[in-house]
Amino acid sequence: MAEGASAPDYCKIISDHREELLTALKATDWIESKNKNGIRITYRQTDKGKMFHIEHELDIPPSIGPRYCSPGPHNGIREKFQRKSAVKSVEVIEEQEKYFITREVLHGAMMGIVSERDMICLYGSGTDSENGTYMMHPSIEHPDYPPQTKPVRATKYAGGHLFFPVEGNPNKCQVHAFFLASLGGMLPVSVVDSFQTGIYFDFSVQWKQAVANKYHENN
Repeated sequence: MAEGASAPDYCKIISDHREELLTALKATDWIESKNKNGIRITYRQTDKGKMFHIEHELDIPPSIGPRYCSPGPHNGIREKFQRKSAVKSVEVIEEQEKYFITREVLHGAMMGIVSERDMICLYGSGTDSENGTYMMHPSIEHPDYPPQTKPVRATKYAGGHLFFPVEGNPNKCQVHAFFLASLGGMLPVSVVDSFQTGIYFDFSVQWKQAVANKYHENN
């Protein structure tokens, strides 16, 4: 960090991001992209591109949900159940009591059309007054990890999961996930949009299978 520069308030970034996603949840202009096997994916246009919203239910209480979104280096189990993960490697570069920051390298895709990307992600979880939980994971800029020529720096403008209790069933939760990403470089938006729905659907299917296999108890 440059001498004299003030450190970012990462806790505030996490809190503000959660509020942005709660506001997005109430929007009425979502367009359905896919609805199958209890998984519904919608999107809405923003000034930064398409924001995707994935909703489904899981047979776990909200308190367990954040572990499934957290990477392995931080007691998470995301990579352990996600087949063909987009994430090639994860390095925790900063860790505090209420948040941690990672550098994540993403595999190339589409037969080499999309080269490797990296992003710096801020993770923070917590509970709300309605007994729900959340895990925010937007990307951020970090003074010690500026963008390089390779890999190309990707940006996750929106990234987070909200877990709400299902009324009458404390061992079940409703999941609302949000993603809005730019892969950077010279990729046309249409190329990025073409495979996002499939990625989010496959991840949700694998997540349901992992819960059924009780990954949170065995890992």
